[in-house]
Amino acid sequence: MKKNIVLFAIFAIAINTWSCKKNTDLSARSDEKVIVSLNEGFSRSPQTTAAREVFESAIDPNAKQKYHKQPLWDRAYRVVDDNLNIVIVPLKYEKNYTVETNFGSGERMSLEKQSYLLVCTNRQGQSSIKVVTKYPSKAFLDNPSYGFSGFVTEDDWDGNRIRNLKYENGKAYIKRENNPALALKSTNSQSKQINTQTCWYLAHYECFETTTPDVFNCELVDTELLGCEGEKYDELIDGVGGGDIDITDANLEVTKVWPVRSYDSLGIAWTVWSTDVLTGSRSSGLVATFTGRKSHSSSFQGPAGMSHTETGNSLSFTSRNTHVSMSVSAFVSIVDYGSGPVFTGYAAGDASAFFP
Repeated sequence: MKKNIVLFAIFAIAINTWSCKKNTDLSARSDEKVIVSLNEGFSRSPQTTAAREVFESAIDPNAKQKYHKQPLWDRAYRVVDDNLNIVIVPLKYEKNYTVETNFGSGERMSLEKQSYLLVCTNRQGQSSIKVVTKYPSKAFLDNPSYGFSGFVTEDDWDGNRIRNLKYENGKAYIKRENNPALALKSTNSQSKQINTQTCWYLAHYECFETTTPDVFNCELVDTELLGCEGEKYDELIDGVGGGDIDITDANLEVTKVWPVRSYDSLGIAWTVWSTDVLTGSRSSGLVATFTGRKSHSSSFQGPAGMSHTETGNSLSFTSRNTHVSMSVSAFVSIVDYGSGPVFTGYAAGDASAFFP
């Protein structure tokens, strides 16, 4: 039995740019049924919707996966970029998989916490779908201020390896044999070479709960060799391998669309929705942080002939690590043109957002 300690180190990853560069106030009638949604906000920005459509059109839901998982689209967020739609989606794995390395802290890490889905689309409509997993080195975990160090793996949805990237102080390197652009000595790019000094391994485990809290029995599932001493690595610089860039210091956005008040009584049902675009940022080696609200609007869903107006609103936020809780109170009037006012007062509720 080993204690499963989850380590979560957020870092700057390289993105291949041929597909991508970078309690309620109830002021209502006594016969109404009020439904308030707490912490059930979801992400429904145009960018996230587009990324989900790309994913679902390209991925067979019945495909056999090496480690079965599902995207958590309600926690998706985007990297702000003028030329590309870059959406990052946390993952939920079917089983409790952990991973251990011989270059990290010696503790097992949750595969779910270290991985995410990356969906990128450029202006030409070319898309890339990858599962990105990060494995920090002990040097980075001890001192993250110098930028990410360790390995990053990129796989397709089924678990087939696309490439391994080695990071040192925020810079990404790739083995020469895996980099055709450099093997051909392209005149349109530059490279820097470093020598690796040892061999680096991953060990994958499936862990099972025991009767002791936070203590697991883990069984070895697979081992991987990422790289070894004596291999040559080339630094990924803009123009190399399709033009990779670093999203360190990127600006992030997440759009939350959530029901703040619902009504269902006497054959009439309606919902007031709040749409809030929240902003965040990521500095080198640090967890992404919430920075504020970019915009707010409310919308109405109900029978034909009904409408709503919003004359004022207030929002409050509480940020703790990567989790942002928000509350909205909007003064709205909802009118049924056939029988007069149905509701006038405050629509209020809570939701949450994440910057993983």
